[in-house]
Amino acid sequence: MNMKRLLIIIALVSSAVAFTGCNSPKKASPSQENNVIGYAVSTLSAVNHHEEPDVDKEIGCQSLMGTLLSVLEYSNGWYKVETPEHYVAWVSAEAIALKEGDELDRWLNSDKLIVTAVSDMLYSEPYLGADIVCDITLGDVLIKGELNSGFYSCTLPDGRKAYVQSGSVMDLDDYNESVILSGDSVVAMAMQFMGFPYVWGWNCAKGMDCSGFTQFIYHLHGIALPRNASAQARAGEEISIEDSLDLLLPGDLVFFCNSTPGRVNHVGIYIGNGEFIHSGTSQVKINSLDRNAENLYPKADNLFCARRIITSEW
Repeated sequence: MNMKRLLIIIALVSSAVAFTGCNSPKKASPSQENNVIGYAVSTLSAVNHHEEPDVDKEIGCQSLMGTLLSVLEYSNGWYKVETPEHYVAWVSAEAIALKEGDELDRWLNSDKLIVTAVSDMLYSEPYLGADIVCDITLGDVLIKGELNSGFYSCTLPDGRKAYVQSGSVMDLDDYNESVILSGDSVVAMAMQFMGFPYVWGWNCAKGMDCSGFTQFIYHLHGIALPRNASAQARAGEEISIEDSLDLLLPGDLVFFCNSTPGRVNHVGIYIGNGEFIHSGTSQVKINSLDRNAENLYPKADNLFCARRIITSEW
């Protein structure tokens, strides 16, 4: 496997570190304009990030368990944080664990497990039926312990101890080695979420909006996309769709604009034969850009541009 690709995959799938070499992890770099006062790690299966420090305010994004966050500000039980993809919002202090010094180094350097099941539970003892510690979802990261009788012992980012079924997790290094970075693999992963619910502001296996869906699918392939569709429309390489869709390949992103010309407000993943998969209206589904197709996307005329994320540099 190409070493550059492997290092990027390790960094982005874990959402915890950026690598300059196999044994030299460092903290993710925040945006230059933000003043970092510390670091924290998400401790829930999916942590909601709100646009304002209030649980009733809009959710802008989510971070998976194990995501390293740059802490920017504290206010009355809430932390303003920045994700590895540079999305800035507020999280409850109860949903993260602050890390500094040796504790931060231990988290960064520990062997880890990545959750490969769409959902499961962590248990207080190594057997089904034991008390539940919390839920987990696809992409969560835990500190790896010993394997015994079909269960791994593990440690959560906040130090809680638990057990997880071995069939629901994978050694993070092994996962990185197994990732196939191709358009067909992106499509195959996306198809696993057919019928999953559309949820505004979410970007995890529990539910996702349009850009959350594309971001999450590429995240599982080790590529960090910006959070919003308008920003994703500037990622990768532009593919011409001026005359036809013939240049599009599976895995390319297709973008749509609203009534304001050039303002992108929707995105999906092209799967071939004029069709794309996306999280739209109510659920993840497949629509067509072919005006003669039964599953024609109602807003097909608003197709604005296409971008190729997996390029020759990978």
